[in-house]
Amino acid sequence: MKQVKYLNKAKIITKDNKKYILKSRKIDLENLYANLLNRGFNNYLIPERITESTEIYKYVDQLNISNSKKSQDIVYLASILHNKTTEFTELSLDEVKKIYEDTITKLDDTYNYYISLQDKIEEHIYMSPAELLLMNNISNIYLMLNFSRKNIEDYYKESENKNIQRKVLIHGNLSLDHIIETDGRYLISWNKARIDSPIYDLLYFYQNDYDQIEISSLYETYQSKYQFTKEEKYLFFSLINIPNIVKLNKNNLIDTINIRKLVNYLDKTIKFTLKENEKNQKTNNKEFK
Repeated sequence: MKQVKYLNKAKIITKDNKKYILKSRKIDLENLYANLLNRGFNNYLIPERITESTEIYKYVDQLNISNSKKSQDIVYLASILHNKTTEFTELSLDEVKKIYEDTITKLDDTYNYYISLQDKIEEHIYMSPAELLLMNNISNIYLMLNFSRKNIEDYYKESENKNIQRKVLIHGNLSLDHIIETDGRYLISWNKARIDSPIYDLLYFYQNDYDQIEISSLYETYQSKYQFTKEEKYLFFSLINIPNIVKLNKNNLIDTINIRKLVNYLDKTIKFTLKENEKNQKTNNKEFK
């Protein structure tokens, strides 16, 4: 008899006393896994079967691993993936301009949203808890946007005269939920994998799990294995410093929870950015001397 349970967006099926996981298929997995195999990256689960719409895997019992250990393993595997799939392609000024303009547009939209929201809140005689929490931290939003703008300007200056860029196969959705630790370490959920800049895997991992990971040590681990170029570093720090737009929906509890998450992201990201800026400044001073 077949039994079906659900785990997030996947189905767990028990058949003949064996468990299998069924997931929706969204990309050409055969070519993806062949590419990983050809590049010597084998830290992924091989499916039992792939159909036009479904991936089928054996269910694997995981070891009880701390989030700290998981996060280090994820970053380590990402660095291996990027090392083994690195390729150099032509870089056009049009591509640099598009990244720059898209980022500037996002910065302007975010700034305009929060400055408008601030004006509305300041008209209130009494602020809600969420509004008060936001107003107490609004300066950090503007500080992060300034960090982001400076870095995207530096990215453009560094990239405008380059004609080669580095691309890798990125996982596209790294998170603590997307690693299995058993007798080996395996990244799962490859549906968003693509060829792109290596910065995006670390960026997405932080944005997915910033409240559960220690970004400074993970960044150092990654850089020791696969160091960002100057332009990659500028783009990474620009994008990581654009806070999400949080809409207030007049539900005090939900609004306060969402603003608290935003504030936690602001605090953690600012500390990380300032620390890295200080380290870079010291390095630049040594090189100048």
